[in-house]
Amino acid sequence: MKSNHSQINGVLHQQQSAPNYQLRRYFPCTELKGLVEQFWFVDWCLPDNKTHTQRNLPDPNFHLLQSTDELKIIGPVSKVYDYTMRGKGQLLGVKFRVGALVELFNITPLTCVDKTFSLQHLCDVPSSPLVSSLTMASDDAERVKVLSQFLMSFTLPQSTGAAMAEDILDTLRDHSDIFSVEQLAKQCDMPIRKIQRLCQHYIGFSPKWLIRKYRLHQALALLESNVTTMADIVAQLNYTDQSHLIRDFKEIIGTTPNRYLKRP
Repeated sequence: MKSNHSQINGVLHQQQSAPNYQLRRYFPCTELKGLVEQFWFVDWCLPDNKTHTQRNLPDPNFHLLQSTDELKIIGPVSKVYDYTMRGKGQLLGVKFRVGALVELFNITPLTCVDKTFSLQHLCDVPSSPLVSSLTMASDDAERVKVLSQFLMSFTLPQSTGAAMAEDILDTLRDHSDIFSVEQLAKQCDMPIRKIQRLCQHYIGFSPKWLIRKYRLHQALALLESNVTTMADIVAQLNYTDQSHLIRDFKEIIGTTPNRYLKRP
């Protein structure tokens, strides 16, 4: 079981929030690499008089989530989403690879955006035995083993289309200078229409929306570094002007950059 120590992205107010919980991430075994991107587990133990609401940027991946005694599938998320922690608790999650559930269950990501549904609804498998096994697991290694054994029966080789859609996302993550669909198409060496079709079929979001999302990741990192100005961010990330940056911020995060920074 190999831990994933790569940089954590998309967590709002990450430095201030980190003391409130413990996050661990693990890569899947070889047999599950076509289905699972990572397992992620969160634990917290807060004083009786304290709560912590963790907010996160939108996520184009599907997730399997166990919270208390229920298992559910979280579809792609288009807006900032949050979870309130209180007392002592735990979340167990599986982040699926882009396109994996599309191939496996013949679902359309676009119809699943901002929706949650039961595991049994998706695959017609009772979730209570899995919940019981996860509850009884004593450590992360055992939890990964339980989840891996359950998911092993759903493995499929990654299709060419899903791999291409994943490559598009990887390109956006790895190239901070892509600000238009035309630039993305050039970097991927792929026609714009093909990129649009792949994103719609396997991800559920347009390439333009994905570019906005990953540019916002960069804007947040620069904003939280406290070493650059709004004007610098606008210039560095190729926003038209400050109004353009503020508009993206408000639409996806729900607040302005200045208000975001003023949060205690």
